[in-house]
Amino acid sequence: MKVAEQILEGNFAEFSSQEGYMYRCPYQNGLVLIDAFLLILFGEKAFVAYQILNLISCVVNIEMIGRIATLSFSNEKIGYYTRILLLLFPGLFFYITYNYGTLPSMACITIAIDQVIHFEKDYRKRRIVFAACLTGLAYVLKMNSVIILTAMIIFLFRDLLFRKGKKAYTAVMIFSLLLGLVVFRKGVDFITESITHIPTAEGMPMLNYILMTTAGDGTYNGTTVNVFREAGFDTPKSKEMAIAGLRQTYQYYRDNKGTFTHWLLHKIVLQWNDPSFESFMINTGRGNAVQFESFYYSLFYGGLRQILTFLLNIAHSTILLGAVFMGLLYNRNNKEEFLHPALIAVGGFAFHIIWEAAAHYVVVYYWFLIPCAIAGYRAFAKSIMKLQTAVHMHRSVDKFALGKIICLIAATMCITLGSGTDFVRNHFSFADSAETISAYHESVEQNLSSN
Repeated sequence: MKVAEQILEGNFAEFSSQEGYMYRCPYQNGLVLIDAFLLILFGEKAFVAYQILNLISCVVNIEMIGRIATLSFSNEKIGYYTRILLLLFPGLFFYITYNYGTLPSMACITIAIDQVIHFEKDYRKRRIVFAACLTGLAYVLKMNSVIILTAMIIFLFRDLLFRKGKKAYTAVMIFSLLLGLVVFRKGVDFITESITHIPTAEGMPMLNYILMTTAGDGTYNGTTVNVFREAGFDTPKSKEMAIAGLRQTYQYYRDNKGTFTHWLLHKIVLQWNDPSFESFMINTGRGNAVQFESFYYSLFYGGLRQILTFLLNIAHSTILLGAVFMGLLYNRNNKEEFLHPALIAVGGFAFHIIWEAAAHYVVVYYWFLIPCAIAGYRAFAKSIMKLQTAVHMHRSVDKFALGKIICLIAATMCITLGSGTDFVRNHFSFADSAETISAYHESVEQNLSSN
């Protein structure tokens, strides 16, 4: 909002100065233009208007993820239960105060996914234009939406290669989705340049973020800006320095394999082991700028927060376990559509191993695990019922299915019974103690200083 206010005042220092945020991060131009538009319409109430936009986006996300679940699993009940669980997830609504484009971008991309899944069934031309425009809008609002776009393109390529149908339409859809990114990116840059009369800078290369992630504990530590500054704000030179740093980091981890494993496990913990996905922090990280009433103080700082955290922790572990059940037990019936939410979640997990560690970055993929978990528990219940029926009717038992169920139950019992051990506490319970995290940070700093 501050950059948008400066634009309306005729101050373009953030774009012209090499130390300016927009000079370093031109991919945020779309978000700034939205902020400026809201400021023009609502003035001082623009922040409230953005929160209303976030609220609308919340409703859209709940509905669209529910629809995607129904289409993916060909089961309306899974979509219905997905909507209920998302409504009960308080973190989704806590993000309403987070004016960073996450919820609006997510709303656009979920509608686009719905259009793509429908397109795979009916090949309607209008879905091509609609999906391309929404994908482009999602991209300029939040660049990370390209991960979900990648999952959509993978499925479209599968259709193009292996399915019978209108393959020319599928090829047009793939091209249009990619074209939408380019058109909206160029369009936003053109509008920004028309307002500021300053050419859009190349900004920091994405390799700087990967270097920051792999060389530290994964959280933001300023490496991206420092490398860019040391390169004289020259993007090609900054890329070269980032590549050199990545080679040095790779060599260090290659020579110290235990250190890499330690880094990887804690990188995953830092991102995925907060059941609230930083939704509390987003509302408490404003210091004294916000004065909370007693109810909200209890919600974000006191007793209500403790209760919610306890419940969210149980739900978090339950959803992850259910997703595992789906992966091992779900009856595919030669239909691959159910992989849509699973591929999005797995793709997000894989990408953020090499990206900045922040729970609020990965929460969108966690939401797609919810329908997977529901399908997993349904598959688990059906497998148990089939085994009971087979035993009761004296029929042969599917030994492979029985083995998977026994392994799942045994693994769950081991994790539960071992919940008091350091290994389980640090890598399964998703609740590292402050002492453990502090010790880990010290070890990372020692590794960096010796590298």
